[in-house]
Amino acid sequence: MAIYFQLIDINTNDAVGLNQVDDRICTEVLQIETHPRFYGGGLCNWYDTIGYKLAEGYTLMDSNNSVWNYYNESPIWEEERHWLLPIIKFLQQNYKCRSGYTR
Repeated sequence: MAIYFQLIDINTNDAVGLNQVDDRICTEVLQIETHPRFYGGGLCNWYDTIGYKLAEGYTLMDSNNSVWNYYNESPIWEEERHWLLPIIKFLQQNYKCRSGYTR
């Protein structure tokens, strides 16, 4: 089974490396330094949460099947919402997502 996602810059329509996206998330959203090994500056691993859902075929914000709805409505993510939702909003404003999920 393959599962993946790719972020596309909405201005250039070019695929963007996830390290570059992480740099922007850390500086523009979280206002922390990037970590040499861990996404989200070591504070919050957006790649393993938001990224995994995107790879599963969820959209960012524009449908009922969105990561925004998933994390906003699920009670198990209540403590993490303060960083999850701003990151999702940032991604929606700057990127399109291309994902593939095959069995």
